[in-house]
Amino acid sequence: MRVADAIELMTKGLLQRVVDSFTKDFPKSDEERAREIILRNSGELTDPRRIEAVLAFDGRLQDQIRQTCVLEALIGSPDCTASELDVVENVTQLQQQVLDAAASPQALRYEDARSVEVLRAVMRVALKDAIVTNQELELLRVLRESLGLSPLTMRIIQAQLEHFPRKGNLLHTAAECREALLNLQRCGIVFYCNRANGGLYVIPEEVAPSVRRVLGIELSPHAWGKLLSTLTVAQLAAILRAEGMPEYGNKEARIERVVLTGVKPSTALARLSKEGRSGQ
Repeated sequence: MRVADAIELMTKGLLQRVVDSFTKDFPKSDEERAREIILRNSGELTDPRRIEAVLAFDGRLQDQIRQTCVLEALIGSPDCTASELDVVENVTQLQQQVLDAAASPQALRYEDARSVEVLRAVMRVALKDAIVTNQELELLRVLRESLGLSPLTMRIIQAQLEHFPRKGNLLHTAAECREALLNLQRCGIVFYCNRANGGLYVIPEEVAPSVRRVLGIELSPHAWGKLLSTLTVAQLAAILRAEGMPEYGNKEARIERVVLTGVKPSTALARLSKEGRSGQ
């Protein structure tokens, strides 16, 4: 849903919330005036630099994880649109999957043990302070990538240290998810279309690419899974080989293992293309 379509499904107070997210120069307006302001300033609203800036996080790690999970739940929904119930259920499922994975003795069996222990040691130090700055998060991301570890590995380590999604490995509640959705509305990232099917949360089409970039997501999990299902067993084995992962198993097992590597779709496909050219 584009910005222009979303704002037609919103009433005055929700429209003003969007206006206030990127400018304080306009007084409170009626519905049509608010829509006009949003459309006239949509370039500023959807500017990737603005979106990156408002999503930069300084605060408690558990709040950063909550915000990220809520965004992932919406980005992973069809057309980046979902009801509140769907968002909460998706966040709960996402977080529980990490906790289940962390509880398995085989959780990190495909990762380099030394790299895992380095990241675990640094993560343990970071967790001593309840406040994790955006700079610290960026340093952790750079370290994780330099060690060749996936984002899922980072979350599993946090869970094993009893800090995912928050201290004590407690799931975020529905009320906490609603609070995150409200904060994201105030940032102009999420729109609440209260006139649509009883109420829908939306990340507009013009905003979604920047959110994906901030999250490091090129495709939704559903789309990535569908793309991988179109590849042959040999192509999946080639991706796994390039990532230093075992190549054995049926197609479903290989797809699952590719997802676990955390390799970006663009990287995986580029490697396949390169291998195809070298084999000619």
